[in-house]
Amino acid sequence: MKYAPIVLFVYRRADHTRRTLEFLRGNPEAAESDLIVFSDGAKNESDAAQVAEVRQLIREIAGFGSVRVVESERNQGLAASVVSGVTRVLEEYDRVIVLEDDMETAPGFLQFMNRALEKFAGEERITSIQGYSPLEPEPGISCFLRRWPIKPAIIKNASTINKAPTADTLSPNVRVSRYNFPASLPCT
Repeated sequence: MKYAPIVLFVYRRADHTRRTLEFLRGNPEAAESDLIVFSDGAKNESDAAQVAEVRQLIREIAGFGSVRVVESERNQGLAASVVSGVTRVLEEYDRVIVLEDDMETAPGFLQFMNRALEKFAGEERITSIQGYSPLEPEPGISCFLRRWPIKPAIIKNASTINKAPTADTLSPNVRVSRYNFPASLPCT
């Protein structure tokens, strides 16, 4: 099986990034997975040293099939960085696994995501798969190229996005649903 690339978004938290990478490397599939790291630029001078520390860390990443680092000279903000980064990666790949710098994955996370992406590749109703734990409120996600829900028009102005995509920025054929599973924390 060809593994989906892992796209990691980082900013100024070296300790968080280090832990995220350690947990990712705990997945056997990591050694054969492409890792693409997007590092956002500093918002201001006070963040510059922390961003530099993170960039030093990500330039030395090992333990993956390949590592590519993309450094933004200016600060885009998380939402715009994710939208432009995922869109960019999906120009090269047909699927992607997306993480932020404060996510800790279980040893079976990459296996789950890759198997789920493979299983649902032909199912047009499935746009993304999320790895969720009540202890980790921010799920890791994976999605498919032809179902990436962000409208192309929003990509042109990605630097102006200040919040997560809304129904207005999603393709018209995307239905947004929220689920509360038994014994889970409520979705907001």
